[in-house]
Amino acid sequence: MLISQIGELEIRGEGDKLVSLTLVSKRNSNNPSLISGSENVFTGWLISYFNGKERKQMNEVNFLIPFKGKTREILLELLRVGYGEIVTYGELAKRINTSPRVVGNAMSRNPLPIFIPCHRVVRVNDIGNYSLGGKETKKWLLEFEERNLKLKP
Repeated sequence: MLISQIGELEIRGEGDKLVSLTLVSKRNSNNPSLISGSENVFTGWLISYFNGKERKQMNEVNFLIPFKGKTREILLELLRVGYGEIVTYGELAKRINTSPRVVGNAMSRNPLPIFIPCHRVVRVNDIGNYSLGGKETKKWLLEFEERNLKLKP
């Protein structure tokens, strides 16, 4: 378990691979509490991320992604979307020759939000939904990354 600005996160792994990240309980994102949790490579990365220090994505070798085909391809393509970068469902779909709807379906099945940054994918005219705490959490993560980019060179 990890306590963060967005809430209490459960991180599950199998051996040295990350399997899932879920939001157990939501917090008031206006309450900037201390981030805490027992440290391993995954919680350490998240602690660093929530402290505004981690901007590099983890490598796909760190994850157990239970999908094949387009869903897997889309999730792996997300690892190329940089910190603070925002892309639309359509832009991501073009990168891998599929439809925005297929991209949206893959986003909703992402077992590793934040690590595989589906919060950085938005609709053309709306922020879109987010499986880890809804639109409010997605908006907070995007604004958090934008603020951190402005604070550090």
